[in-house]
Amino acid sequence: LLATGKGTDVLFLDTHIDFVTPEEFSKYGLTEGIEAIKQKNDEMSQRAWSERCLDRLGRGLLIYGNENQDRLPQSLEEIKKHIPREEQYQWIVENVQYVGAGLKFSQSPDLVVAYDKTLLAAGRGTNALFLDTHVEFVEPERLAERGLPPNPGK
Repeated sequence: LLATGKGTDVLFLDTHIDFVTPEEFSKYGLTEGIEAIKQKNDEMSQRAWSERCLDRLGRGLLIYGNENQDRLPQSLEEIKKHIPREEQYQWIVENVQYVGAGLKFSQSPDLVVAYDKTLLAAGRGTNALFLDTHVEFVEPERLAERGLPPNPGK
């Protein structure tokens, strides 16, 4: 409801529930909380899109590997034909740091091959694509153990 901008249901301390419009938020002291919720929703949407694009990248890398003796490409340009949606490919080119050049799929599955450099720059961790093609969110305190650069937000 809140994402529509029309308001949301609120549970009050006396246990009644009422619909509150954005104009009424400040009356109940909700303005800061609502902005925080909106920001969190935006962050979650960004992370979800990042995860979908990295997943698509992983599938594209697998196809490329099958065609090229188990090797990963030297650059993202080499897999463009394996990313069917142009908007995803463009997002990948603009937001992903590819570090899989020279690797083979037969190597350790827990190696990071790509990560979302935009999320990393925001300072709250990042989505990472691993050699086994799973995507995982890596919290800031675990960046180094995954071989990722330190969190620039700290």
